[in-house]
Amino acid sequence: MKLIAFIFLFCSIIFPYPQAECHAASFYYARVEEENVGFYSSKRDASPLFYMEQSYFVQIYGDEDLYYKAKFKDIDGYVKKEEVKVVEGTPKLSYPQPSMSVYALDGLGLYKSPTLKSSALIETVPYLNTNLTYYGKIEGENVPGKTTLWYYCKFSSLTSSQEGYLYSLFCDCDTIAPNTEVLNYLTTPPIFSPQGQDGSGLSATAKTFIILSVSLPCAYVLYLLIKPTREALKTKARRPRHRRRDYFEFDENDL
Repeated sequence: MKLIAFIFLFCSIIFPYPQAECHAASFYYARVEEENVGFYSSKRDASPLFYMEQSYFVQIYGDEDLYYKAKFKDIDGYVKKEEVKVVEGTPKLSYPQPSMSVYALDGLGLYKSPTLKSSALIETVPYLNTNLTYYGKIEGENVPGKTTLWYYCKFSSLTSSQEGYLYSLFCDCDTIAPNTEVLNYLTTPPIFSPQGQDGSGLSATAKTFIILSVSLPCAYVLYLLIKPTREALKTKARRPRHRRRDYFEFDENDL
C-alpha cells in the first residue's frame, strides 16, 4: 500500500490538475471597442490592411512591443495593443459575416490596394457573384462625387482564392449589426504560451511520451503487487488433499 501511495503522489506531482497550471494560453480574443481600429499586415505599415468592425473580435497570439500578433479569420497580422481589449473566454460570434454580391454588369475589379488603377487589378469578380468573404473596410480612391468606401474581402472561384479590395459603389454588403455579447475583460496582461502548447509549457506530444514513460512502469509494478507468485502457486499445487476418514478412525495428528 505504501508503494501504491508513492506512485500516486509521484504522478500527481508530474501531472498536476489543470487548475494548478498558470493562466497562459496559446491565444486570446480581444474586442474592438472603437471605430477605425486597424488590422495591419506588418508593424512597419503606416496604414492598416483594413479597419475591423466595432464590437467584434480579433484573435491575438503573441506580444510584439506595442502590437499583438493577431489573426482575423484566416489572415495573420498585427493589431495595436492600445486599440483593443483582451477578454476572457471565447465569443460565440467572433467576426462579422455579412453577405456580399457584385451588381456591376461587366463585373467588378478586385484590387491589391483601394485604387481604381488598372496596374493594381488582381482579377474581375463576375456580375451577381456572391462567393465573397468580408473582412473589413477602408477609405480609398473614388469616382468623383461618389463614396470613398472600399471593402477588403476574399473572392473564391473554382480554381483559386484571392484577397483584395472591392469598390463599394458597385457592391452590395449587408448591414452589420453590433455584437452585443457580454464577456469579462482580462484584468492582467495576457501570457502567451508557444503555439501548440498549453499553460504547462509542454507540447501535447511531449506530455504523451511522459505519461507513457511513467504509466507503463507504474502499471507493471501494480501487476507485480497483485499477481500470485510462482512459488505460491507451486505450494498450493503440492498441498495434499485430506483423505476422508471414518468417524472412529484414529489419526496421530489429532493428538
